[in-house]
Amino acid sequence: MNRKQLINSITSNLERIHNFDPNTIVRKDELGVLSFEDALPSMQIIVNSFKKIPISIVENLSNQKLNNLHSHLTELVSHIDSALKFDPTTGNPSQNKSNIMTPITNFAINIYDFTHDLISYSAASTTDFQELERKADVVLGNIDKKSDDIIGQLIEKSDEANNLLSELKKALHEQGVTQLSEHFKGAAEEYDKSAGRWRNITIGIALALLALSIVFISGWIPGPDNLYDAIQLAAGKLIAFSTLFYLLYMAGRNFLANNHNAVINRHRQNALLTHRAMVEAAGKQSDRDIVLSHAASCIYAPQPTGFTSGAGEQGSPVAKSVIEMLTRSGSSSGVDSM
Repeated sequence: MNRKQLINSITSNLERIHNFDPNTIVRKDELGVLSFEDALPSMQIIVNSFKKIPISIVENLSNQKLNNLHSHLTELVSHIDSALKFDPTTGNPSQNKSNIMTPITNFAINIYDFTHDLISYSAASTTDFQELERKADVVLGNIDKKSDDIIGQLIEKSDEANNLLSELKKALHEQGVTQLSEHFKGAAEEYDKSAGRWRNITIGIALALLALSIVFISGWIPGPDNLYDAIQLAAGKLIAFSTLFYLLYMAGRNFLANNHNAVINRHRQNALLTHRAMVEAAGKQSDRDIVLSHAASCIYAPQPTGFTSGAGEQGSPVAKSVIEMLTRSGSSSGVDSM
């Protein structure tokens, strides 16, 4: 048999094996207990192994491999035909079945030793490595593109998260400032009410003093008849006018003090509500420190209001120390954050 005939024979047998269904040799309904069901696993291994050998490589095999492949295919086809043509009515059925199954089982055991070289060769010869490399480059390019997209999305999400965090901090800060300013606003309103009460008291005492003066000046009270009565009348007038003048002084002082405290607390409220806008408008850290210093001064240091005078409106050393500490703290935090 020349090479061409050998190739044709191998091609024909290999096509038959590729299209062969191993279940056809079982013949369960026809043979019953003599069926080849036990040979099915071995036949499946054999057929699956030969299916991994493509017909396209047959022409490229050496003569030695062609002869070897032809021999195995011929033997396999013979075993298949024997199983398909098995007749349980002739001779010794059990022995005939065993004579067919044993070679099939042995063939399956040794199939790997024969086919692995051909399978390896077919994998190498049918694989387009340039195409695989091109596909790998495409995949890597897609991975790089997707990774860049993911990184871009992560950066975008990070920026959004940072903006959201900044807005949240700003909102919390403004909420805190608003709550603090509400304390000063409430205190200012309380001092306003208290100043109103002391104003009414002061007016009442002043009217009482005026009425008492009119009574004594008008002569409605009879004059003294002797020196003893004159001394008693003078002492009574002195005590009455001294008491009223003292009460008028204290009421007026409380009125001015409450007005002073109301104005101070409104200054503090306005300082808290407006200092942030001024700090954001200041570009340099030194300018922000100046704004912070003035805001702290308005909050912690006594401010002149016109309702009190003298030392009461001068900043105390303790207040100045607090302001200086706040300013230094603000500068340090500004430097640390840069």
